Formats: sequence, structure tokens, C-alpha cells
Amino acid sequence: MFGIVTCACGKRFRVSTKHVGKRVKCPSCGNEIDIGADNALPAEKEVPDRPSAGTLGEALQSTGPIEVTVTTTGQRGGACTLAIASFVLGILAFMSCWIPGINIGSAVLAVLGLVLGLPALIIVPLKKLSGLGFAIAGNVLCVLSLVPVAISLGILASLWRADDLANEQPAVFVEEVILPVVTLPYATRAHIESLIGKWRLEEAWREIEQARGDGATEEDLAPLRAKYDRALVLSQVHNDLQEVGGQVEDALASKDWGTARKLLDRADRLLIGAPDLPSSLRAEQEWKDLRTRQRRGPIDDVIASSRGSLAQGDFETAVRQAEDAFARDPQYSNSRAWFKEVLHRVGAGLIVESATHGAPVAVDGHNYGTVNSVIWHLRQGPVDVVVNAAHSMPLVQSVVLTPGRICKVTASLQPAIACKWCRGSGQEKCRGCDGTGKSLCSVCGGSRKVKCQRCRGDWKYSCYYCGGDGQVRVRQKVGSAVMTVSQKCGRCGGKGYDRTCPKCRRGWATCPMCRGTRRHGTCQACQGSKHAPCRKCSGIGKVPAD
Repeated sequence: MFGIVTCACGKRFRVSTKHVGKRVKCPSCGNEIDIGADNALPAEKEVPDRPSAGTLGEALQSTGPIEVTVTTTGQRGGACTLAIASFVLGILAFMSCWIPGINIGSAVLAVLGLVLGLPALIIVPLKKLSGLGFAIAGNVLCVLSLVPVAISLGILASLWRADDLANEQPAVFVEEVILPVVTLPYATRAHIESLIGKWRLEEAWREIEQARGDGATEEDLAPLRAKYDRALVLSQVHNDLQEVGGQVEDALASKDWGTARKLLDRADRLLIGAPDLPSSLRAEQEWKDLRTRQRRGPIDDVIASSRGSLAQGDFETAVRQAEDAFARDPQYSNSRAWFKEVLHRVGAGLIVESATHGAPVAVDGHNYGTVNSVIWHLRQGPVDVVVNAAHSMPLVQSVVLTPGRICKVTASLQPAIACKWCRGSGQEKCRGCDGTGKSLCSVCGGSRKVKCQRCRGDWKYSCYYCGGDGQVRVRQKVGSAVMTVSQKCGRCGGKGYDRTCPKCRRGWATCPMCRGTRRHGTCQACQGSKHAPCRKCSGIGKVPAD
């Protein structure tokens, strides 16, 4: 059951009967109220099963325990009309803002909605009224409605501006032009210009004077006179170029390369000073050929000198001149081909400088000359140079040879004497084959014998009568008894075998490979020469004198 309780703040609320005698809080102001029989009021409506007690306390005494749920209704004040009006105006403005033309009215509705909705956002919290959601939604809808209106108005304004620009008429300014009086006919002018272009300058000059006599003014004749004067200058340049060309030919024929170069430089200055000279008169290809001849003429002279040096046997000078010619113009085919030919014909050079005169020089095992002399026609790359004098220790040195270059090697030879072990021969008896030139037999290992292949070393054939025992058992009758006794085999004589292997001697046979000589095949140490390098002098035949 429930009872009605009134707070001091004027708030009335229902309280369950189980809270009688307890303190509860007012849902409006929060004050604590003692629930008793004196401050309880009867409910507004009678419930059929409620006892008819006058007070809440009597009702509690007349009934047993009842389970009730306390429900508190805290109603705020009335709804805010400004918020509702702003919400309605926002809906109308948002629905009509998408239609062009009509959306101007929606802009007015949106502005009114904002005018009503913004104060509602302040009034509702202050007066504790309902409708805050309407105020917020109305303001949002009004703002969103203004965006399409602004876009449509911008588009219309740009269209109106474009239409106005299209309708504008450009201003027309009329200027009075006074045309000059032409005293030189066009045909006459064209004829004179064609004569100048064909380098018929005398005829062009006569035509200009005739036009002057016919009444042409100097103002009209001035361009033609300027072209005529320029043609005279270009004609003089052309004559100078022809004269210089003849002088260049003479200088090239006499191989005066310095004079030819100076004349060609003068021709280049003339061509640079006359850029408007026609290409037919410039003859650039001819001048280019003369320049090539002047540049390659000295190179041909150097190549000829190199050929002469090579024919005279001066290989070093020939290589140097060929290299000089190639360095002057690497693209010149003659210098490039001759440089390769010289390197191929001359090869690499070598000179061994030593105080021991007359000592022979060997390169890769071949004698090419003596010390203190230039050796040519050697292959390029790394080689072994050996200098071996009669009374000196040999010198071995590895060098790298370059085609067309002389490699210098300084040799300091050490005095030597003949080796006493090999008596100066540099060789001794081969220890591997003992001077025979043949290696030990690989089958018998030098023992001359191998196991017999027939009997496998078992050269005795057992006696088949005694079975190899040398004794046989014989039964003898002694009196009334029979006895078995052993006696010597009568066939093998008690040896146990009656014959031996006919192919060997006591299981060993002569080696079939070396036939008992112990050696077979060529010695790997001396290759059959029966001699090996001396161990004391390493095959040189000499040892240091000290």
C-alpha cells in the first residue's frame, strides 16, 4: 500500500507503507522526512483491497506486511514554447531549402528559427523547463537550411555576372590613318631585289638610278640602297675568301703547316664577320676539308718519319713517333693503324744493365742477347729473365714487358766456382732409378718373386693315401686279438705329400712383369734420362765462391 506525503517545499509524493517510522529524502529538495501517522495523508483514489483505516499508521496495524515498489515522479515545469516554435520553423526551412526560388523563404524561416531557438537554449536550463532537445534540434536544422540557400544564391550570382559580361559590347576606337604616297612601284622594287639576290650588282645599281630619275624618293630607295651596300660588302668577303683559299692550297702543297693554319684562322674570322653570307658562297665543307688536311698533314709527316726509323732499326724512335702521331689525332685512321702495326712489329723491349760484360740474357728459356744491349721483339706480359755468366751465379728475375717500351733490369752477379759434387755438370745419378732410367716393378716391388698363381703359395700336394698325415692305420691280428696300429705311409714315405707344384719353387714364382730384373717402366723422377739435377748446386753446376 502507498501513502501520500507532503514535503515542506510543497512536493507531494507517494511512499510505501513499509517506510513508516523511517526517514526518507524528498526527490525535489532532498530534505529528510520522518514517515509517521501524523504526516501521512490518504491516497487520492481508494483501492478496493485497501483497509479503511483513517491514517497510514492504522492501516499498517490492520494489515500484514505488503511488498510495494516506491515510485517517485519528479515532474519539471511546463514545456518551453520558444523551443517548440524553433523546432517547427527548422523543419519547415530544411524541407523547403532544396527548391530553387522557394528557398529564399526558407532562409527567412531559418533566421526566425534561430532568433527563437537561441534564447530557448538559455531559458530552459534557468527556469527548469522541458524542451531543451527541441531547442537544440531547431537550431541545428536552421543552420543546415542556410547552407543550400547560400550555395544556390552564389551560383545565381555567377550566372548573372556571366550574362552581363556576354551582353557587354567592346568599345571600338576608330583612328584616322594617313597612308603615305608610294613613289616606287612594287614591280620595280621586286626586280631590283632579285638582281641583288643574283649578285648582279651593276644592273641593280642602274635600276636604282633609273627609278630615282623616274621620281622615286630617297625614302623609298633607302632600303634598296642598304641591301645594295651590304651585297657589296659580302661580295668583297667572298673575293677575300677565294684568295685565302688559293693561298691555303699553296701552303699545303709546300707543307708549310704554320702558314696554312694562320690563313685558315683568317678565313674563319671572315666567315664569322659575315653571318648573312649565302651558304653557296660560304663553302663550309671545302673549308672543313682544308682544315682537316692542315691538321693531318703534320701527322702524316710524323708517320713517314716513324716508318724511316723502323726501317733503319731504331725501334725506340719509331715507337715514340708513332705514339706522338696517334696522340695528336686518335680518330685519324692512318695514325691509329700505324701505331698498332709498330707495336706488333717491334714488340716489347728489354735491356739488362750489369757490370759483367758479355753475360748472356735468356727470356723464358731462350737466349736473345747479352747484357747492356737492347733486346726487341719480345712478347708482352710477365716473363722470366735469366742472366748466366761463366764465373757468376745466375740471376733470375720476373718482369712485366709492355709493347713499344724498354724495360730496364739491373743485374748484380755474384762470383761462383764449379760444384765439386757434380763436377760442374749440374747432374748426378738419379736416386729414384739408381741410374737405370727405369722405376721399380709395381707388381713385385723389386723382390723379383710373386706368389704362384697356380698353387697360391701351397706348393705341396697332400698324399691321397694318408691324407697328408704321413701315417696310415693298419689292422693286425695278434693271437686272438685284432689291433689297429699306425705305420709310415708307403706312398709318400711319411712326408704327407707325394708331389709338388710344377710352376713354382716352394710357392714363389718369377715376377711376370719385370721377369726377375726388379725394374719396369720409365722412371718418373728423371723421365728415363738416368740423371737428376745436382742436390748441391740445384742443377746449376756452380756454387757461390764464398
